[in-house]
Amino acid sequence: MDSEGIPGLTRGYYIGRMENCAGFKSGCGSPYCPACSRRMFYALQRRLLSVVQDIPARELRFGTFTVADCSDMELRANLKFVTQCATDMLKAVPSLRGWFIRKEVSRSPSPGYYHPHLHVLMHVAPGYTSGRNTMSREKWSAEWMRAIPEELQVQGRPDYEPADVQSVTDVEGIVKYITKSPWHDAFGPRIEDGIDDAVEIDALLFAIARTRRYAASGTLKLPSRTKARSR
Repeated sequence: MDSEGIPGLTRGYYIGRMENCAGFKSGCGSPYCPACSRRMFYALQRRLLSVVQDIPARELRFGTFTVADCSDMELRANLKFVTQCATDMLKAVPSLRGWFIRKEVSRSPSPGYYHPHLHVLMHVAPGYTSGRNTMSREKWSAEWMRAIPEELQVQGRPDYEPADVQSVTDVEGIVKYITKSPWHDAFGPRIEDGIDDAVEIDALLFAIARTRRYAASGTLKLPSRTKARSR
């Protein structure tokens, strides 16, 4: 599995490492390479940790905002649009000091469809938990439903929460989760599961290639790579 081509991959990508990957420190740099993808997202993890390490956990919230599944042809445009919707919504919440938005896509049970969603780490200000600027889970759901058009809302699920915002207890764990590589937990217990995962993740990466995967603002705006390495 380390350098063998996967049957059915028309673009000739590999799992384990790509054929021209030189290793962990000087790899090929391709998002299709599991080794390099994990390395790149580990660097993102360190940069975000350098920002949140001095923020008390009680001032952090972790939210997931979801939209309806869409086809691979719609995925890129939908991700860009809902990220802008989320940014506009967050800017209008006065009890936030900053946020980090990670665009994420999971595979849908329907062939050729994907489930786009946003993970958001938020730094809350005094007034978030009490007063007129308080934000409950129900209020977040209502704000998100107002922020996105009806055609992007999940339909026919009365028990479904479009937004789930919770307190943070394990800061490092949340940072690791929000910055995980698309290859995270990709492989099943059998080689056949690994091949199926590689084929599907290959298609997902191709659908969102060259798409910026995160946005940040305020107190959670990331430092430059140079500054993060020097800390």
